[in-house]
This record gives sequence, C-alpha cells and structure tokens, in this order.
Amino acid sequence: MDYGPRRKQFDQVLEEKQECTIYDPIVQLLGMNLREEDIYCDIVLTVRASFVDEIAEVEQGGPGSQVLNEPLRERKGTSKEERHVMSEFQEVSKQSGFHPKPAGLVLQYGTAGFRTNANQLDHIMFRMGLLATLRSKTTKATIGVMVTASHNPEEDNGVKLVDPMGEMVSPTWEVYATQLANAEQEDLLAALKDIIEKEALNMSQEAKVFVGKDTRGSSARLSQAVLDGVSALGGHSKDYGLVTTPQLHYMVCCQNTQGKYGEATVEGYYNKLCQAFIKLSKNASNCTDDQKHLSVDGANGIGALNARDGESPEKGAAYIAVQRWQ
Repeated sequence: MDYGPRRKQFDQVLEEKQECTIYDPIVQLLGMNLREEDIYCDIVLTVRASFVDEIAEVEQGGPGSQVLNEPLRERKGTSKEERHVMSEFQEVSKQSGFHPKPAGLVLQYGTAGFRTNANQLDHIMFRMGLLATLRSKTTKATIGVMVTASHNPEEDNGVKLVDPMGEMVSPTWEVYATQLANAEQEDLLAALKDIIEKEALNMSQEAKVFVGKDTRGSSARLSQAVLDGVSALGGHSKDYGLVTTPQLHYMVCCQNTQGKYGEATVEGYYNKLCQAFIKLSKNASNCTDDQKHLSVDGANGIGALNARDGESPEKGAAYIAVQRWQ
C-alpha cells in the first residue's frame, strides 16, 4: 500500500496544529504520551484530537477516536516489554470489537461464576479468556475455563474459572472478574492495566488455558469467545470440547502436577475414578441385586453423554446398571 499521500495529509495537519498532542490509549496506559516528533513509530496510533476529521481514509475506532492505519517507526526509549504489551493491547482492542459489551449491563461473579441468559454473555466469555490468561501468567500454571450453567434453564449459560489445583478461582480474582466484566467498552484496556499493575504481572510470561463446554446450544459460540480472549493476550489454549465440570477441574490439576495426580485426559479421569470405585465396591457387604442399580440425573446434558461411557465392565458396569429415562 502507498502511504505517501496519507503521510503528507497527516504532516499538513500537524503543521496547522502545532500545539496538538497525539494520544494513543495503549501508549497512554503505559505512562507515555506521544508528541508530534514521536509520531513515526511502529504502532497503530489511535488519535484522540480535535483535528482527526481532517485526516482522510481513517477507520472508526470507537467512541471519540479514530484509528490511523499508518506503519510508523519505533519510538525511541520504548522497552521490549512495553512493545510486547502494546502489541497485545492492540490485539485486545481489535478483538473486543467483535465481542462488545451492552452498555450499562452489570453482572456479578459468584460461587457458580457468571450465569445469565446466553445472549448477554458473549463479552463476558471474551473477557474471561483475557482474565484466565492473566491468571495463568501470575500463577505460572494452567488455568481452566468451563462454559456451563449446570441445571439452569436451557436458554441460560455461564462460565467459571478453575485455579491450578482444580479448585475454585481465588476470591481476589473473583473481584477482578466482576470488574473486568462490567468495564464499559472504552474502559476495557484500563481495567486490564489495573489488574496487571496490582499483580505486578510479567506479560512476557507464557500462559496456558484449558477450555471445556457443555451441550447447550449456545456453548459452542461462547467457548469460542473464551478462546478468542486467550489468543488476544498471546496465551495458549487447549479446547477439550464437551466435558463435565469435574472433568475439567481434574485435567487442570493433572496438568499442573506434571501427571502425578493422573493423566490429563477424559480417559484418564475415567480410569482414576472408576478403578477407585471398583476397589471400594468389592468391600461392600450384603451386595444384593437391588443394591446394584444407580439412578443418574444427567439433566439432558453433558452428564447423560458421560453416563453412557460408564456402561463397560472396566468402568464399573459389573457393579452398577445404567438405565436411561426417555
């Protein structure tokens, strides 16, 4: 692309507006203001100034701003870490536009995570992908994100985070989850920076996130939003697809114990629990036929699929009979 004409137009505007300062929200968050002598740097500048309407061929970049697509040379004094963060923030800003937050919507992260109508959760899922990536960086461990609403109505969905040992995410990060979820679209980067500063995060630290989902009709697109959030901050993800919540907790724990707790697969989950169940059942006294039946409520969801997988002798079928109700 020929940037010559656009650069000339930009230079002409600067000549007419000698006192103006170019502000990039990403750079500004890092404590740097770019003056006109710094404009030729290799980031995409978001121009928040009164003269932006005079610049030709710009793209709309959000309320009160426009984005100038101009490749510019690197600003002197910018550290490698700052450039890394700027690059990731730029991608977050771009990707968040595909997962916009409805203005004024407020949700609270509780014991079960976020749960509400699935149509209100797209931005939440994207931002929980961001948060899980930050959590992984601060713990230097794999974090889980489960897309499910358990026994809520089918039109609902939800999301919860899983900490390194398979436990619930820490209370401090529940607060972060609520703050990040409720930040208005234009405040998202500031909310991210606040978490990064409070946790003194090294943004160059690698991050890994395991993602699972249930069988709700909305789960596929919502889990993809989580994956988008992880990717936007440069994290690595593994999509386990259809799994139960305990299975995802188990696999996160296995990953972070380097396999000492078990194999980080669905099959590993079955093997660990079913072998323990078989050993326990052998010690049962007075095991009559009527005690060999177990009713399982799969909620017409992911639990039902997993109950079918238990109907083999090596997984306990010698001790229980699985009956499916239509």
